[in-house]
Amino acid sequence: ILYKIRMMFITVKYGENKEALLNPECPVIILLDSVGRLCGLTCTDIELADTQGNVKHLAAIKDDIKRYASEVLTEREVLIALQIERISINGNSVSNYKPLYSGEGLAPNFMGKLAEKQMKTRRKGVTQRENKLQTHLSARDRRSSNVNRAKSPNPDSIRNKRNSRYGVTS
Repeated sequence: ILYKIRMMFITVKYGENKEALLNPECPVIILLDSVGRLCGLTCTDIELADTQGNVKHLAAIKDDIKRYASEVLTEREVLIALQIERISINGNSVSNYKPLYSGEGLAPNFMGKLAEKQMKTRRKGVTQRENKLQTHLSARDRRSSNVNRAKSPNPDSIRNKRNSRYGVTS
């Protein structure tokens, strides 16, 4: 029986015109750790994007040991190493991406696309926080309005139920 062996690799660009061939047939955390070592950072500070500026969001799934990088990345893909800079805006943690590659081969709108993604993330974070607040407030309003709408028991109906239970007729 012959098995077809798939030789999958990706190219990660980093530093001053440096690049490395890596095997994505491994858990995401292992791949990010390898890229981090190349760049002198930890795996929690690393993300990858294609040459067009599309972030791969590997850092979001790095803790799932069952997720392989090859599930997200395509064979022979050229990727750019990014440093994740986490900042806090109005109590929300937002990620900024800083390319760790200074060389040729990036799309002209690479930085613009990264900035666009960061703005969407910021807006999404603010929108999610506003939605949670709105949901909380509307749930609280529903609870308080249900309390106000609760009928007070009619004394005659209580008396009639009690009397019928004990066989008393009026």
